[in-house]
Amino acid sequence: MLDRLRSFAIPAAIVLLLVWVALSGSGLGSGNLAPGTRIESFTLTNLADGKATDLASLVSDGPVALHIFATWCGACMREWPSLEGIAARHGEDLRLIPIGLDQPSALRDLVRKKPIGVPVFVGGEAVERALRVPMYPYTVFVGPNLRVIHDHAGIVGDRAFLSAIQRLKAAPEATVPARVAQR
Repeated sequence: MLDRLRSFAIPAAIVLLLVWVALSGSGLGSGNLAPGTRIESFTLTNLADGKATDLASLVSDGPVALHIFATWCGACMREWPSLEGIAARHGEDLRLIPIGLDQPSALRDLVRKKPIGVPVFVGGEAVERALRVPMYPYTVFVGPNLRVIHDHAGIVGDRAFLSAIQRLKAAPEATVPARVAQR
C-alpha cells in the first residue's frame, strides 16, 4: 500500500510543481518581469475620490510596490489584513499601491469592511497588459524611472519587500526619476 502511494505521490508532486511554475511566470516565487524592465505608464483611478492618476506621477516621489489583487481571489483576501502592517513597516522605502482588478463596487465594499489605511486604486486591462500579471496576488516593485526593481507572484510579505529594498540599495540608479533618467 505504501509503495502504491509513493508511486502516485511523486509524479503528482512533480505535476503540481510544474503547474505552479507555469502559473507563476518565471517560477519559484517571482513573476515574469525581469529587473530593469521598463513599465509603460498606465492610468489608475483612486477608489476614494474617483480621480485618475497615471503611474508616472505615482512613482515620481520614489519607489512603489504595485500590489495587484482581486476580491474574488482567496489568497488575496487572506493576505489583505497584513497589507496595512507591511505598508507601515516599509513605507519609507517603498510605498504600497494596492490595485484592485475588480468591479469598483466590490472594492468599495472590501475597503469599507476591512480598511487597510492606504489608498486603493482601481485598475483594468491596461494594468494587466503592462504588468503581464501571471496570477493573483502579484506585486511589482517599480522605481521612479518606471523600471522594475523586483516582482513577486503570490502572497507578499516582509521578505519580498526586504528583497526589493536590498536591490534598490544595490542599484541606486533605480531611484532616479524617469524625467531625469531620460535626459
